[in-house]
Amino acid sequence: TPSAVSPTVEVEPEVNNWMPYNNDKFNFSINVPDGWKSQDYSSQANGGAQIAFSPNSLPCDTCTYFYDGFFSIKIYNQKTSPDAYADYQQRLAFIGKKEGYQQIKIGAAQGVLAANTVALASQGYIYELSLDEDHGSKNAVDSKIFMNVLSSIKFTGLAF
Repeated sequence: TPSAVSPTVEVEPEVNNWMPYNNDKFNFSINVPDGWKSQDYSSQANGGAQIAFSPNSLPCDTCTYFYDGFFSIKIYNQKTSPDAYADYQQRLAFIGKKEGYQQIKIGAAQGVLAANTVALASQGYIYELSLDEDHGSKNAVDSKIFMNVLSSIKFTGLAF
């Protein structure tokens, strides 16, 4: 009989220490694994902001596509990114009506969890954290790192 081939499962990097990441420009803070790199891709975010985090090097901030990130946070509202905002509103409408869409609340921020993305509304903006599907699971709740980052988010000031 032929032998069964086991699928390759990518293991998350082990994290022993966490460091605060503060972003005064976009009024939030999170904890990230110590030594991880961050790269601001706001110039590519079509009016909003996007910052990627990874244990590996990330491409330059003028690259047209970011890759090899572990997770990212995108910040936008209806004015800065109407298409992303409409998508967020649609995901909200799916809560309780479509499998896989869950309401989430962290502090005063409320939003939606769907697959590899959590989007929270705060200070007139949407803060959308996405787990890169190429690393680990396609479901955010299966990533210990992602869930630790999410549980640490704080909104720190007035809307930008």
